[in-house]
Amino acid sequence: MKVLNSLILRARFLGAILIGTLFSFTAQAHWPVLGNLDPEHGAAQPCEGHFCFKNPHDAFNHYRDIMNQPETPTEDLLQARYLLAKLIYAGEVGYKNVLLATALLEHSAAQGHGPSLYSLAALHFKGESRPQNWKEARRLFGLAGQTGHILGMTHYARMLYHGQGGAPDLALARENFKTAAYQGNAEAQNAYGLMLYFGEGGTKDPFLGRLLIKEAAEQGFKDARQNLEALKESTQPNCSGLPKSLTG
Repeated sequence: MKVLNSLILRARFLGAILIGTLFSFTAQAHWPVLGNLDPEHGAAQPCEGHFCFKNPHDAFNHYRDIMNQPETPTEDLLQARYLLAKLIYAGEVGYKNVLLATALLEHSAAQGHGPSLYSLAALHFKGESRPQNWKEARRLFGLAGQTGHILGMTHYARMLYHGQGGAPDLALARENFKTAAYQGNAEAQNAYGLMLYFGEGGTKDPFLGRLLIKEAAEQGFKDARQNLEALKESTQPNCSGLPKSLTG
């Protein structure tokens, strides 16, 4: 019975380890879109310094002015260009121009700006303004992750796990999930916890894996709550309470 329980659980979690709906062509709407990336840096959000506007037109003019000032610090210049791209992409200033937004992002991404790298990767993944290119999306998510961008790490790990845009690499996927998980990302906590639980990409540690899934669930991550419930059921004397579909 223990063997059967293990096989049933594995069938469930291997199908859902990375929040299953996120990895098919039909589920791309679940991936972050450019207009909603890094909302804490958005023009209409609480912010600091140059980046604090409620009116998108005021923000647009200010970001444009920053870009035209020769003495603007590099980090401010990169961030202004990124935020300007978001406004243009979202059509918040009267028109939407994906090509122009992409060009602005490419300029900042070439200088190693994490949010721009991440946003550009999302465009490649979705196939906006150019043909879909998962190989380039994977590369750019990886570069974004190297700058410390948590969502970049998480999406890079997803693609590594599923072999999207290149060969699967469970060990590297696990390492990226681990880094993002310990910085508080609930999705990464759930995924890294499951990889620990089943020993994928490295040593097996069901105890720590369960703790990480529990932490993600406590943050309100729906898939983690469901996974935690399944793990609780697996500790019961028999598996009769599990859905029959898991044994199919």
